[in-house]
Order: sequence, then C-alpha cells, then structure tokens
Amino acid sequence: MKKTAVLFGFMALVLSSGLLFQTAVFARADFVDGEIIENPLYVWLIAGQSNAAGYTAGASYPGQREFDDVYYFGIADDQPLSSAVVKNVQFGLGADETKIGPELGMASCVTGNREGKEYAFIKCAYGGTPFSPTAISSDTSAQSYRYGSWTSPSYLADHPTTNSRAGLAYENMLKVVEAGLNAYQELGYTPIVSGIAWMQGEADAWSNISAEVYRELLIDFISDLQSAVNIIGEELSLPQPDYFPLVTALIPKSYALGNAQKIRDGMMSAAEECEWVFTIDNDDLVIGSDGHHYTAASMAQLGKNFGNALLAAQADENSFAAIAYGENISGEMRTLTGIGGNRAEITLRIADGYDFEVVFARPDGSAVDGEAVSFTKAESSFSFTLPQGSVLVTVTAVASKPSEPDPSDPGEPEPNPTPEEPELSDRLPTGAIVAIIVAAVVVIAGVTFMIVRLIKRKDQK
Repeated sequence: MKKTAVLFGFMALVLSSGLLFQTAVFARADFVDGEIIENPLYVWLIAGQSNAAGYTAGASYPGQREFDDVYYFGIADDQPLSSAVVKNVQFGLGADETKIGPELGMASCVTGNREGKEYAFIKCAYGGTPFSPTAISSDTSAQSYRYGSWTSPSYLADHPTTNSRAGLAYENMLKVVEAGLNAYQELGYTPIVSGIAWMQGEADAWSNISAEVYRELLIDFISDLQSAVNIIGEELSLPQPDYFPLVTALIPKSYALGNAQKIRDGMMSAAEECEWVFTIDNDDLVIGSDGHHYTAASMAQLGKNFGNALLAAQADENSFAAIAYGENISGEMRTLTGIGGNRAEITLRIADGYDFEVVFARPDGSAVDGEAVSFTKAESSFSFTLPQGSVLVTVTAVASKPSEPDPSDPGEPEPNPTPEEPELSDRLPTGAIVAIIVAAVVVIAGVTFMIVRLIKRKDQK
C-alpha cells in the first residue's frame, strides 16, 4: 500500500527592504481548514515504554549532548507534569538525569534548522507499560499497574473492561501533549504535531498478546490520537493537520522468549492496513547487559532511525509548505505554512514611490521559474502556488520609475488663450476721443456755472 503523509515541506519569504511597507504585511493560504500558519514549530511526539522513557546509562553516549535549536518538553516515569518545562534537547532527559532516550539521536536529524524549519519534541513515556488491558498486572507496585496501559478509547469501546487502569497512560499522554503545545505557543510559536515515535511492545510480548490484537490496538491508537490532537488544537486555537504519521520500532525478534515476533507481525500488519503507520527495524541494535535496554551507541542510532523515518514520512507527496516573511524591518523573518499545491496570496502595503520585485529560489540557491509556481503579480499583491518541498521567495522594494512619454502619443492639445480686451485707444479714432474730452469739459463747466448762480441768489435773499 502506498503511504502518504499530509505534512510539512517548506517555503520562506524574505522581504528585503523596510521601505516596502507603510505598516504591515498580510498573507493568506490554505492549511487544513483554510488558514495560513505563522511561526510553525514542527513537533514530534515520543511515547511508549522504557526505551522511549530512556533507561540507557548515558556516560558513554557517543554523540552531541545538547542541541540549542531543538526544543524538548516532557516527562518519563514518575516525573510529575508540573516539573515539565521547555528546554533544549540535551543529555539527561531520560528516566533520570543520568540516562538518555531517543531524543538526542532524533535531534541530530533536524538540528541546523533543516530547510528553515524549527523542531521540538513532546515526550510522555512510562517503563513497563502495555498496550493491551489484559497485560496490566494486578500487583499495585508493578509499573503496568501504576502507569496503566496505552489503550485508546476506540479499542476500549469495542472491548470493554472493568480494569480502571486501562487507558491511563494514553490519557496522561494527552495531558502532556496539551501542556507541551501550550508551552510552545507561549513562546510565540504555532506548534504543529507532525509525527510520533512509538517505542513499545515489550510488555505485550511477555503477555503473549496476539498479532491480531496488537494490530487493532495500534490502528485504533493512531486514529484516536490524531482526533485528540485536533481537539486539543481547537481548545488552544492551534490548527493541526487531520493526520500525521506514527513510526513504530519493531522490537527485537528474540525478545520475550520469541513472543516478540507476534508483536512485530502486528506492527507490520497495521502498517500494511493503515497509511499513517510506518515501521523501522532495529534488530541490528545492541541490547545492554540488563537484557531490556539499548546501549548508549544503539540508543543514539534508535533516535536517528526514528528521526529519519519521520522525515521520510512527512516528505511524501502531500507535504505542506511554509512561508517566512518580514514586517517593516529589512531582513526580519516570520514563518507561515500552508498545504503544498494550494494557492497563496501575499498582500503588501507599499510605501509611496516604490514598487516590488519577486524572485523564487530553492534553499540551495538554485533558481525556480516563476511559471513553475504560477506566479501572478498585481499592483500591491502577488500570488503563487505553494510548491512541494522548500522554496525561498525574496521580495525586494524598488523605486518606481517615472513613466516616459510615448512618442506616438500627440498628447493633449494646447488650450486656446482667452482673448485680451483691447485698449480704448485701439477701438476709437483719435478725433472721436478729442471730441468726447471737449464735450466732457463743456458739461462740467456748464454744471459749475449753474451751481455758482444758485449760491448767489441764495445770498441776495
């Protein structure tokens, strides 16, 4: 069966000049239910029993002991949830501070900001915990009783039990996942669950659980977990993908007096039936002298096997794509994500006197033809199809060029000037002007003579 994982490829959008914007940048693209995700943090869950919790003594661990660009949040065994805080992936995140789990090897697969992505882990693991409720011990001091089983609600609905410890580990895992997503959100990220590393099965092998039962348990588990993560996302206003992969490690063939083969068969059967289940075979890894837990070198390899398998699963054909963009300040980056193949539209507020140019490239610097992403530019926006895999989109502000006149355009005709009024001398002959002046003088003289006579008569009276 062909495996497809609706997960995350990557894109980055760099706005290379602060002069491009008057205020802000807006972007839209489809993701899950139609929104684009800002500052995504790709989260891998780690769950299962002791080899997930980390029982390996790490004194001889051969790899890097801290990764300052990969986050961790989680608990193992008796560690209370209240003790969980966000920290770098580092040595000592196992069942106690001297022990290690697969997180170091997994971090080595994604350190260095792989293709612009940032990664984080959330771990919830308990040693000695089974999948099947029938494998829970009645001994109250046993780990399977104290921590319960990983049985998910769908399996319990089909196979009711009166055992109150059934499903307890699963329920506690959801609490840890919610707390972890919330903690990463408070750091300014949009944490997105993009896979789970499942290291479990030894407890069920000792209980001689059948392959058919384990297959059903595993398929119900991933289906219920995907739904539960979406519900948690809604409660935290964090959109999540409908599906993400589960990578399960096949336990060693010789484990539990050979009963491990039934568990392995159940895992492989689940992977054949469910497109979200993937397997890795660690039969070449070395179990330590206690007969249960991997050596330091093998634990490092286990983590790398998980990390590479998760990367391969989420790099399938339906991968997501992410965009990073800056706001006002040249070189500032912000990250968004959307489904590869969907249309993204970026709307810019452009400063007066500026235009913009867009260039597409792969992370290695190789060019991407604009036609390959169906690039379309408008006056203050552009749109393109999110490609599969990673791409860098650079937007540069450029000064607008003044338009040059078209020589073929005659332009607007000159307006006709308003005719000026001619002077009086231009409208009458000189003789007529003299006659008018003489007549005016005579009139004035006559009026003056009459006024003088009237005054004299008044004085005589």
